[in-house]
Amino acid sequence: MTSLIFQPVLDHPDLVAPSVLKAVQNWGGKTAPEEIKVAEIDPALCGGNDLFAHYNLDPLEGANCLVVEAKRGESKTLCACLAPVGYKMDLGGVLRKHVNARIVSMAPLDFVLQATQMEHGSVTPVGLPLDWRIFIDSHLKNSPRLIVGGGLKKSKLQLPLEALLELPQAEMLEGLGRKQV
Repeated sequence: MTSLIFQPVLDHPDLVAPSVLKAVQNWGGKTAPEEIKVAEIDPALCGGNDLFAHYNLDPLEGANCLVVEAKRGESKTLCACLAPVGYKMDLGGVLRKHVNARIVSMAPLDFVLQATQMEHGSVTPVGLPLDWRIFIDSHLKNSPRLIVGGGLKKSKLQLPLEALLELPQAEMLEGLGRKQV
């Protein structure tokens, strides 16, 4: 059985996107930067379900990240939303109401990739622009460490949930994720 070997990001800067590395190097939270770890993966398995099945990981140890644009009139808010692997996000209901938006839709992919310096399929909350909001589904609150994208398809980060909550504009959001049937 293949297993992931997580090591400190600062010891393996080549495995993460430049924005992720910069965020870890300049970490200001209570979590020690050494607690933010990275593992190399098969890039073909960067999607949550495939990765967790292949490496025999508990899906509740991982989160998928979607970047959406919430709009009300001329006002736009960019949001990164995290929910457990295998969960669907309630963007048009829970998120839309929480951010007081009229419309919530996927943010333009080209814009997201350029703004984050990350690869499609591995966008992660670590290293996002500081003015983007981050919403973490409450189903993840009992996961001491989470596996999320590394910014590059060839890697995954593993970090304490507390570290994610230390990111600027991050908050837990009840009901964001719903188990897919």
